[in-house]
Amino acid sequence: MEISEIRRNVSTGYVAGLRQVIGTRLALLPAAAGAVFDADGRLLLGRQRDGGLWDLVGGCIEVDESPNVAVTREMAEETGLKVAARSLIGCYGGPEFRVTYSNGDHAAFVVSLFHCEILDASDPTRDGELIDLAYIALDGLPALHMRPSGARLAKEAFRWANAATE
Repeated sequence: MEISEIRRNVSTGYVAGLRQVIGTRLALLPAAAGAVFDADGRLLLGRQRDGGLWDLVGGCIEVDESPNVAVTREMAEETGLKVAARSLIGCYGGPEFRVTYSNGDHAAFVVSLFHCEILDASDPTRDGELIDLAYIALDGLPALHMRPSGARLAKEAFRWANAATE
């Protein structure tokens, strides 16, 4: 498949089109995640349907989509929350952001992490990727089953929140 064919497959999913070309080999993928805190300073985490791991809410950035738009879209799709990306906490990648999926696909993510503010919580519609949502305190993180990347992002979000309140 030629690169032009990948572009035509954007409507069916860029990553799916890319996978038709590279198979399960390692793909470097941009992603965005959101840090939403409740009034008690706890961080919103979602439990993934695939594998049951806890993580911040987020996902891949689509072609021609900015990271801050991606995080608001992902939040709406996965939680039903309408949010605004208020601050870029940081960008993260490296070996702990590599994932091998159950189908054999290998991915390395570079994640833009944003502090997000809830604008509207009235739409409970979700896409089914998450089986649970919960606000978790920093001291509750060690008890959760998380990928190293999720644990890192959560700790960075708490570090940012603590610095913002000082």
